[in-house]
Amino acid sequence: MTGIVFSIDPVALRFGVVDFRWYNVAIIVAFITGTVIAALEAKRRELKSDYVYSLTPWMLITGLVGVRLFHVAHKSRLSIIRQKPVLSLARNID
Repeated sequence: MTGIVFSIDPVALRFGVVDFRWYNVAIIVAFITGTVIAALEAKRRELKSDYVYSLTPWMLITGLVGVRLFHVAHKSRLSIIRQKPVLSLARNID
């Protein structure tokens, strides 16, 4: 049985050595959309939308740190994490 076959390149954009995959593009669009919606909601509640925009970099940084900590903890290689905690955060521990 032959069906419809899609051969989509997983890399959406390339900037030199940096590859943006499609899931990266989706995450970036979701983050920007969430920020804009939060700013509009702040205006609706008669708050300054500048508060939302000033918190945006902090949300991004803490989100990246949190997802990296989750990734390392999810790998469940606790012996490697205990021996070299900084190294396990810096790169994949496969």
